[in-house]
Amino acid sequence: SITISSGSGVTTTFGRADSSTAFTATGGTGTLVFSISQNVSGITIDSSTGIIYVAANTASGTYSETVTVTDSVSATAKVTTTIVVNAAMVITSKSLSTTFGKSQSTGSFAVSGGTGSKVWSITNYSGGTFVDTSTGNVTISTGVAVGIYNETLTVTDSLNVSTSIRITITVNDSITVTGGSNITTTFGITKNSTAFVANNGTGTKTFSILPGTNGISINQNSGI
Repeated sequence: SITISSGSGVTTTFGRADSSTAFTATGGTGTLVFSISQNVSGITIDSSTGIIYVAANTASGTYSETVTVTDSVSATAKVTTTIVVNAAMVITSKSLSTTFGKSQSTGSFAVSGGTGSKVWSITNYSGGTFVDTSTGNVTISTGVAVGIYNETLTVTDSLNVSTSIRITITVNDSITVTGGSNITTTFGITKNSTAFVANNGTGTKTFSILPGTNGISINQNSGI
């Protein structure tokens, strides 16, 4: 009778061609020929070496394939193996904005698909953009010049399959305050300043006043 031994399943990522170790067969009569059930397009086996090949465009999924060996008198032996094609990696996009002199981070980027552990990298055109290789957390350092930087963020899985996205990092100019006025009044008379105006910076600006003398306040939105 025929006995099949050795061989392996295949685990890969969509977009990467891969192959198994060779299945071997002993016994039988005459020449032994390998075949496979081919439950999905893109999975084949070399009829003489018993090596399974998974094409790069094989659809993602988990497939139970039957490897069959047939001898010259049509005797057969069969063994089942598993082929796993993980989905292509997809990164959830984010952007990052900060003000000159202020370090800021994106928080971890999320990635779906791929095989095994993932490693992150970034182009760092700004000269001060860094990424945590394990989490994808992107940080812009305090010394990066004002400007808009289009960085390429890449994640690579354990099979060396990579995918990239462009992320926009904006470093806004430092905040300056214009307008406003001093206040001169007499006890018992309420009086307001003209509005202070905040220029540049990032996002919503909020006014506050120090040292916070009782009775003196500022509208955090209008700057009055």
